[in-house]
Amino acid sequence: MRNPRHACRVLLLALAAAAAGCARDAGAPVVVEPAFLDLGSVTFGQRSEGTWTLRNRSNEPVAVSRIGPSGCQCASLELELPARATSARTITDGPPLDLTLAPGEEARVRIVLDTARYREPISRKVGSIGVHLRNHHYLTLQWGADIWTPFVVEPWAIELNEVGVRQRAQGRVLVSAHDDEDFGLAVDAVMDGWELRSRRLTPEGARALYEISVTAPRELPEGGFQKEFRFHTTLAGAPPVRFFVQGVARPDLTISPTRLLLDPQRGRAEARVTVTHRGQGGRVLDLLVEGLAPGLSLADRDEEAEAQRGFTLRWSGDPPAAAVKGVLRVHTGDREQPVLELPYSVLPARASGS
Repeated sequence: MRNPRHACRVLLLALAAAAAGCARDAGAPVVVEPAFLDLGSVTFGQRSEGTWTLRNRSNEPVAVSRIGPSGCQCASLELELPARATSARTITDGPPLDLTLAPGEEARVRIVLDTARYREPISRKVGSIGVHLRNHHYLTLQWGADIWTPFVVEPWAIELNEVGVRQRAQGRVLVSAHDDEDFGLAVDAVMDGWELRSRRLTPEGARALYEISVTAPRELPEGGFQKEFRFHTTLAGAPPVRFFVQGVARPDLTISPTRLLLDPQRGRAEARVTVTHRGQGGRVLDLLVEGLAPGLSLADRDEEAEAQRGFTLRWSGDPPAAAVKGVLRVHTGDREQPVLELPYSVLPARASGS
């Protein structure tokens, strides 16, 4: 059932319509019908549309130089000339027009309101769109909609960023009451390996607030991912609770940096290397380094088996006469990724000023 405040919103829209009618310029060469376009009641996530008719009621041609822009990405506009054998054209961005209306000619402007494009909670929306006439005052196309947003989902996308393929990364969304005070939401599911659980954070009878926790599958495919989830509440006719989980799955074991560059001549004779295990409960068991060229050594190394361990690579002595390049092999003790490779370069001595 709609919130009692719905009646207040309808009243406000009616007042806006009345104000639009009073503000209409009786002397304008182009008349707009209706003066206020009521797009009605729209459930959040759905679309509504309507049409204005612009009629040249004067005895002279009237040039229309621009219609729009619509003012937000939620609304798109389309222009149609019924008396001409031309297809409708989209005018969402309000580009300049080369349009002249003959005496008595009509143009139709259709608006499509897509409430799914709103990211902020909204219960009511009114707007106006400019119609620019050459050598005349501009007109406005005014519209309004009563949007039923029973609850708000925050965030609409859980950003996990970089995660290990077996990390079992976690996130959460909050579902809070907006136009409706109370509703039920029960989520206890496994979808494509993703585990979801819900719990109510406010007592029964209080304004509803739920938390949905999300846990990644036991193993994600390597690379970027985006997963959409939809769940329904106990509110009849309400839109689904909808959100995304997205990120990039990397191997559980990673090394940073991925390429090492030392420049002893300019004071960069050493660098820190870190190995991270993102797997659930994972640890870097070993940290044995092979492939050190003469002049390179390990200045220090973390000895304890932790989720993150590192070592410092140092060049000793003068800069080399020629570039030194190679690949370090770092043994991790991990069954899946026993060895990580790290390319390195040591820049040679250069002449002064180079």
